[in-house]
Amino acid sequence: MLDSYSEKTGINWAIEDKHTEKMIGYIAYWHIIKEHVRAELGYALKTHVWKKGFMKEALWAVLQFWFQEMKLHSVGANVNPENLASAKLLKSVGFQREGHFRENYVFNGRFIDSDIYSLIESDFQPCL
Repeated sequence: MLDSYSEKTGINWAIEDKHTEKMIGYIAYWHIIKEHVRAELGYALKTHVWKKGFMKEALWAVLQFWFQEMKLHSVGANVNPENLASAKLLKSVGFQREGHFRENYVFNGRFIDSDIYSLIESDFQPCL
């Protein structure tokens, strides 16, 4: 994570529970394509805090930062089609599913499919 930051290829943020001040996950943008003003989103949460709104809050904050401060044009996300919660989260903030790739990703020793989501800056409506 530190290497990606120093090499300007990505930025990672810890997600902290406001009440316990413990790290419960991360959110990042990486695979930056400077000439296309685009980056890819990545995130993860500890399972005991799933479906409590932490990731949506973090996602709104970083998307505002990326589009307003970093001046990105678009953000992409690569999602396992079986991860319905992640697809629902992305759609809830404006991402659109743009493609499906068959067996293009190795996870735990097996090939899995990927759904590709994207959000264009002009489609992003910041949370008020």
